[in-house]
Amino acid sequence: MPGPGGARRAVGVLAACCAAVALVACTGPAGPLPGRNALPDAAGEPTASAPATPGASAEPVPLSETLPGWSYADDEQLRVRDLDPLPAEWWDPGLIVSDENFFDADAMSVEEIQAFLEEQVPYCATWHQRTDRETDSGWPYRCLKDRVWDVPHLDERGEDGERYCQPITARAGATSAEVISIVAHACGVSPRTLLVTLEKEQSLVTDRWPWDGQFFAATGYACYDSAPCVDAYGGFVGQVYHAARTYRLYVQHPTRFNYQPFAVNDILFAPGEGCASAPVLIRNRATAALYDYTPYQPNPSVLAGREDGDCSAYGNYNFWRLWFHWFGDPAGLGRTWPTGP
Repeated sequence: MPGPGGARRAVGVLAACCAAVALVACTGPAGPLPGRNALPDAAGEPTASAPATPGASAEPVPLSETLPGWSYADDEQLRVRDLDPLPAEWWDPGLIVSDENFFDADAMSVEEIQAFLEEQVPYCATWHQRTDRETDSGWPYRCLKDRVWDVPHLDERGEDGERYCQPITARAGATSAEVISIVAHACGVSPRTLLVTLEKEQSLVTDRWPWDGQFFAATGYACYDSAPCVDAYGGFVGQVYHAARTYRLYVQHPTRFNYQPFAVNDILFAPGEGCASAPVLIRNRATAALYDYTPYQPNPSVLAGREDGDCSAYGNYNFWRLWFHWFGDPAGLGRTWPTGP
């Protein structure tokens, strides 16, 4: 698998996507905004008894009384995946997000990022009932808003010696919000871009009981449709950093990659064999970067709120919907999310 600086991929070839120049994410198909990427939904309110302890009464005790973080008052909180689709005519595959929005590193302060994370998950389901899946990392489940990370010194350069992010000084015990802010400013990418990427790839912003594997593949960087994630790039800090760095790489050297801004590009609806494609006039640099990261566009069925079997891809459509719901019109056209009749 080539590293950064390899040969340009062939348009529309899945195998080439997974041998991409900058080890990008090829997770476009995804689901229509699930609660956990490729993982089971939460089972609902607890009904089991508390774990047995020596000398404990045999009388069942609700887990919600013994395991803090199991249940919380905002169970009815509406998530973007629960909302009706936006009007299909609003979707412009050539302008998913404006350059101004995508690259505004000052869009949110650390305090605003932390407040946003807490708004999405007021209470973490730390002791949620475990599943029998091997990938379930088990108790305690720690939500994105509560995690802290050791940030190493980061100063990666391309094969030509060029930087795409400013050096990041090592520090211990940085919150998730601080990591997002530090990387955003070092790489000149909006914290909103990183928050939306974290959600579209692993649902980390809204997941109340995330598994360790979701943090390992947080932004989907070097994680492919047909192969496991590359261990060398695993972990929350590295994932956030390499996603932001790769977005900058796409913008600074667009001709090294498949999708060119200000030009017509043929873009697949999904990676499945026999899935169609359609031409798209990509109207800005940010949209081209999104297609280089996740090289699919939604088909008409997805835009209508339906699935079309193996040829339904949601990655960039989810990016657009999430941004719209959380931060307003990503294209900067002043539209507002419909509130119903």
